[in-house]
Amino acid sequence: MRSRQRRVAFSAAWAALQPRIGAGYTLYRTRARPIRASGAERSAPVSKAVASCEKEEAVQRFVRVQFLAVALSIIVPAGFYACVIAGVVDPLLASNVAVSVQVICWFFVVVAPFLFGGNAPQEVRLAALIVFWGFVTFWAPVMWDLTWVFVHPLVDGSTAEDRWLWYWWMYAVADTRFLNSDPLMLMLETWSGILGFAHLYALTRFCKGEVRRAFYVAASASMVQFYGTTAFFGVEILLGFRNISPDFFSFYVKWWGMNGFWIVMPFVTTAAYLRLLALEDFDAPAVLRRHVLGR
Repeated sequence: MRSRQRRVAFSAAWAALQPRIGAGYTLYRTRARPIRASGAERSAPVSKAVASCEKEEAVQRFVRVQFLAVALSIIVPAGFYACVIAGVVDPLLASNVAVSVQVICWFFVVVAPFLFGGNAPQEVRLAALIVFWGFVTFWAPVMWDLTWVFVHPLVDGSTAEDRWLWYWWMYAVADTRFLNSDPLMLMLETWSGILGFAHLYALTRFCKGEVRRAFYVAASASMVQFYGTTAFFGVEILLGFRNISPDFFSFYVKWWGMNGFWIVMPFVTTAAYLRLLALEDFDAPAVLRRHVLGR
């Protein structure tokens, strides 16, 4: 009788302990031996990391191309200028090569984010385009157009023998309006230089994160430059290209190639600004520090 009672009591105690033992074992498995994730779950973080690295590599690739293009567009003409002054290279050959390099470099400044961008984020591509082309639209008008306005009496009638004036002669040899102080050119180049400083101001505002203000200034300056460039082209077209040298480098590379950017790029940069303004979470300083400026 007593043994039966003991068995009943033991069974009741065991039944009461079973839920607690099961809960304890589950807790042990969760803490000490976690359930292994499936292959897809394990590979997801790795795939994200790989994709992030690929995007960063794509950004670094096209930013390096843009930086190199801007640097070469300045260094190559400067190097040829020094060689011409030293008398070690033909001035006309130097002008053809230097201007061709500039046009090619500017082309890569524009297309590099899209040609070498891979799967880089769109906002990074557009920001890089605005920054690097913004520098070009400041540097080129100020360092050539505006300086020509100040030295044009010296450039009038200059030839390949005037080696110290080669920097302005390298383009003026293709467009003789710059060799005779054409009044229209004086006005257009003056405004072009002034607008270059407007683009510099817009660039600084963009880098500070004031994207909307940068857009207003850059778009306004770009449209004025577009108007001036259409007058620049239109007047000469109506005159039958009488002031443009007919050779390939003068007509296609120097006249059309170099100046054509200011017909197309005002609309490209305006579209880039509008796209960035449509992104609510776009942070220009953070994007530039992380991806473009590399700081």
